[in-house]
Amino acid sequence: MGTTTIQIDLQEGFEKDTVQMFIDGQEVYNEQKVQTRYQISHADTIKYETTHASVNIEIYLSEKNIKSTIYIDVRQTPYLGINISTDG
Repeated sequence: MGTTTIQIDLQEGFEKDTVQMFIDGQEVYNEQKVQTRYQISHADTIKYETTHASVNIEIYLSEKNIKSTIYIDVRQTPYLGINISTDG
């Protein structure tokens, strides 16, 4: 398999959060004060190139005590949108 790019968009619900993201255990994003621009429902974009068919993505928001992990096939899901909700 060649190189595939996955695009991860941080969308709704980010309110000056510290966000860490790891893909297959490698830190690919670590930003403070991540803020959603509600006019366009977008906070930030991360693009990651991989030669693997699937990846494990972990995201942490320490101030909100949120940790989530997702395992995806990048050939079938080259785009991922992440939203934070008060509904859990």
